Amino acid sequence: MNFNTAIFYDVENLIGGYGFSQTTNVNFQLIRKRIKENEEKVLDISISKAYGDWSNGRMQSLRNSLLDNGIEPVQVYGFASESGVKNVADIQIVIDVMETITNKPHIENFVLVTGDGGFASLVRKLHEFGKRVIICSYGASANRYLRAVCDNFISLSTSGKTEELKDLKPKMLHIVSGLVNETTQRVNLSRIKETTRVELPDFSESTLGYSRYIDFIGAILDGSMYMVINPSTGGECYVQKKSSTISPTVNKSLADQSAEVDISNIDSLKDFIIELTSFIAQKSDHIVLSLLMNNLQSFFPEFSVQKYGFVSFKDFLRYCYASSDFCLATDEQAGVVICKRDNIGKRERYEDIGMDERASLVFKRLLGFDDRTTLKYIEQISKALYDMVNGSPAYENTYNEFAHAISEELSIEEQTVRRCFGYLLKFGYIIVDENADVSLYEKPISLFADCDVFSTIVTYVRETAQRYNIESGKANDFIQSIGMETE
Repeated sequence: MNFNTAIFYDVENLIGGYGFSQTTNVNFQLIRKRIKENEEKVLDISISKAYGDWSNGRMQSLRNSLLDNGIEPVQVYGFASESGVKNVADIQIVIDVMETITNKPHIENFVLVTGDGGFASLVRKLHEFGKRVIICSYGASANRYLRAVCDNFISLSTSGKTEELKDLKPKMLHIVSGLVNETTQRVNLSRIKETTRVELPDFSESTLGYSRYIDFIGAILDGSMYMVINPSTGGECYVQKKSSTISPTVNKSLADQSAEVDISNIDSLKDFIIELTSFIAQKSDHIVLSLLMNNLQSFFPEFSVQKYGFVSFKDFLRYCYASSDFCLATDEQAGVVICKRDNIGKRERYEDIGMDERASLVFKRLLGFDDRTTLKYIEQISKALYDMVNGSPAYENTYNEFAHAISEELSIEEQTVRRCFGYLLKFGYIIVDENADVSLYEKPISLFADCDVFSTIVTYVRETAQRYNIESGKANDFIQSIGMETE
């Protein structure tokens, strides 16, 4: 199974606030089904959380529905009370999403069940990490900017006009595709509206329940290859193609080059990425990150930045584009984009990541620290642990008991001791009994022979360097920078 998707439900937005007018109409099973039907990249669900004030008795029916559908209810106090706290749930969702990026890098698709425009910034941040974002909401209540920045919008609307809208959709998509293809890039919304009036003289968006044409066209484009862009800095709205992929058969040169790429070697891959970027850049003065990611995965379906030691797609590209004609920059409308160095304009450019900086980023991420203070704590705690494991039988041999005892003996906060235990476990200095059917904190632990903790860390760093094709000299430089000697 491929657990590649996380779903986060903004319940307040989903039920339309706290009048509870839609509570009985919320069907979580149907929502999940709608997501599966409209998003082919969603495979198996790894995380499913719903945020709300579940202590409110009027929410009981929804809570039961969550449990029936395997959705974890996340309690957010103050969720439905006085003004000033209504964003607590939104903040918790953002925190959980960012933790998921860090702790579960295999999650590729993030589904936000909300229409709240405040999540647009989160969508853009997820794109920086190379993640795909799906917004799922009732069409009438979904913020149009949120719909514009996501990779796919799935409507939950079930009004009586649904069938009429469904019949109209092919005709409208024909109009839009014709105009977009004619302009090769984007077309102003006013021109689409004018063409609609000519080709469909009896049409009126108001008869379908839409007060504005932009809301109507947004509903029409749901699930299509097109999207509405509403500039936050003013100016006319327009429609353009969403992130699309280049079929390997379309460009034989790229297809031939991809066959020669050693996907395990980042330097081999980055040459191909520059060629791919050059091809896509022929049609636009900038490229959004999700567009490049989709194209890259069409050639290499198993591509993941984590394989090269990076957390975000943004930092990965900053390394790949160093010394090339391309760079990353911040665009007021599109967020982080790829553009040519000689065509940055008013955008703010990101600094490149060189080989030395890449090595430091990889070691810091996988080691978990890069400072001497942490190393000093690890040295003290590992020595105390060694003495306890090999000394007095008065101590219980569980993770929990050792952490508490060392905290007391060294007068170090227990949280710091546990964090250092985590490092020691990662390096292989601590061994836990994996067969014990209890939580990590209750598992018996032992030490890996009588090895020195510094030797364990040095070995870990060098193995990391070898795994990510980093020169051994850079591993030695990092080891020395945090206060350890190399042989």
